[in-house]
Amino acid sequence: MEITTKLLKIRNVRCNSCKKVNKMYIEKGIDASLSTDLLWYAFQNAYDKAILITGDADFIPAVQRVRLLGKNIELWTFKHSVGKELKKNVDKVEFIDEIIDEIKKS
Repeated sequence: MEITTKLLKIRNVRCNSCKKVNKMYIEKGIDASLSTDLLWYAFQNAYDKAILITGDADFIPAVQRVRLLGKNIELWTFKHSVGKELKKNVDKVEFIDEIIDEIKKS
């Protein structure tokens, strides 16, 4: 099993009120990069099931194509942050809200 994560970009932002410079973490290109990895590894037949932790509908096209290749997609998400369209395009949905206590114990 391999876990793929992506680094966030850091940007320095100056507060207009106090002029203090703060670091801001920017998520830029993460969805495209993860979608590309999902498709690439599916084409390489590197997995049978992918676990996608998101609620973002931007993944739907990649998920649909990966499933056409016969791969299973399990979605882990929070109930309040996922749309019906994404849920209906995966093989299984796990709501993190419902299993958080189990996760904390392990």
